[in-house]
Amino acid sequence: HNWNLSTNTNDAVFGTVPGAAITNYYGMNPGGYPNYFPGIITDTLFGNQVFCYNGDTTKGAGVRAENGTWKTVFISPGIEMLGSSAVQNQIVALSYAWFNGTLSVQEYDAAMKNISLGQNYPNPASSSTTVPFENVDHEMHLQVMDLQGRILFDQLIGKGTETAEVDLHSLEEGIYLYRLIDGNAATETKLMQVIR
Repeated sequence: HNWNLSTNTNDAVFGTVPGAAITNYYGMNPGGYPNYFPGIITDTLFGNQVFCYNGDTTKGAGVRAENGTWKTVFISPGIEMLGSSAVQNQIVALSYAWFNGTLSVQEYDAAMKNISLGQNYPNPASSSTTVPFENVDHEMHLQVMDLQGRILFDQLIGKGTETAEVDLHSLEEGIYLYRLIDGNAATETKLMQVIR
């Protein structure tokens, strides 16, 4: 079984973290399955789910929560179990910034809510598609991801840009996600379909 950590791309704190394979299980049984596989989080109470397993949001893998007095981040797989040191470092850095107030969810939400990400056209598309934007008031990146959250395409979008052309020749037929990000916060994520 291959297990991956997938990101809730709409989360204001961790939404830009790419997915990562889960490795270094704590022991294996004779059948080859992990003895101590990280638990599945099924009840987040008032927290936000930030990670799940294999893109399945019913299999929660991480949450963050705050109540005005305290903040917490819980990720079920240990940070050392993630197969990418870049992802490990990004999760730790974002957690630190959020805990220390240098990453304010409210500030990012306020800055991002005025930026509008339109629906691509044509959709479905086969060779290229156009993505419209409104109110891009600073430099951002347009990212296209597969349904597992892996970034397949990243294009710099300059301040004031109103549209971007996306070349689809390298993508297989299927459904993809796209979003605008500025390094810490992301706009809503939308779907695009590629046909052949």
